[in-house]
Amino acid sequence: MAGSYLVVWPKVKVIVDGKRKVFARGTEVPGNAENLKLLKSIGAVVLGERAASEAEKPDETEADKPAKSASKEAWESYARSKGATDADLDGKTRDDLVAAYGG
Repeated sequence: MAGSYLVVWPKVKVIVDGKRKVFARGTEVPGNAENLKLLKSIGAVVLGERAASEAEKPDETEADKPAKSASKEAWESYARSKGATDADLDGKTRDDLVAAYGG
């Protein structure tokens, strides 16, 4: 499984070949995913051996994340709570953040 990433969040939106696709917990993310670096940095996907233990974590509640219509600042705050850095957020629109962080 070296080099493959598994989804550990309940679901994530992955950009593959310019198209957004939804991947559920426990599914493998293609290595050519355009937003793989971001997904790894926020802990939405993990590499190989960590995958089994990470996939067992309980789902986050819907109350933990902002509404899709929340402000960009709210989504930036939520993204930071998931481990995103200023560099990860630089140049991202609110819609980018919603797509990447499970809105």
